[in-house]
Amino acid sequence: MRSVVLSHWSWTVELRVIGGLSGVTGEVAWWGGPDVEVPAIAVSRAEFLEVLRCTAGTAMVGRNDTSSITHFLNVDLDIYSRADLQPLVAALGNKVFALYVGRDNRSYCAHLEIAKVTKTVDSTIRALCGLIQALPNAERYLWNAARVRSFSVGIQAGREPRPCDFTIEAKTVEAVSELGAQIVLTLYPCEPTRKRKSHAARTPGLRS
Repeated sequence: MRSVVLSHWSWTVELRVIGGLSGVTGEVAWWGGPDVEVPAIAVSRAEFLEVLRCTAGTAMVGRNDTSSITHFLNVDLDIYSRADLQPLVAALGNKVFALYVGRDNRSYCAHLEIAKVTKTVDSTIRALCGLIQALPNAERYLWNAARVRSFSVGIQAGREPRPCDFTIEAKTVEAVSELGAQIVLTLYPCEPTRKRKSHAARTPGLRS
């Protein structure tokens, strides 16, 4: 049985090939840290190849990767409010991954990621904007009442290529503006690959 391990900044996925890629099945296991481990799940060859395609397409970096390529990580939707944000997150359902939802000192916060596969900064922000635009009135009120609404773009810096552009289209910027939100760029310095627990709890001054 061969094993391919890929690391993302918030979790790791291990793809176990049983009998080679031409075989009938494979296994998928993922975990967010030493205390969060999920048993492997047997999948069909088609499902296995789809997981491999998706994980490769979401800016995942191999655990032993030393090439240090500048790349897009993900976009976190960071919301801070005086009101409980759980109803808003519930309305988004399985279209988002909730990194954290709850109290933040005397306020409430939610840190979310889009659940579907996106490959660029622009498409990820547009997908998140679409979800917010489609919220029911009550949950949209919670969004409008929030004191911080941020689309936080995570970029892992590397030594190559130089330069490296990540485009955000004018219509995407307009959509963010119409939602009363801001775009935050978070640049992680070039360093040996290591797992990050979260892209959500890392930006000084985010709540200002």
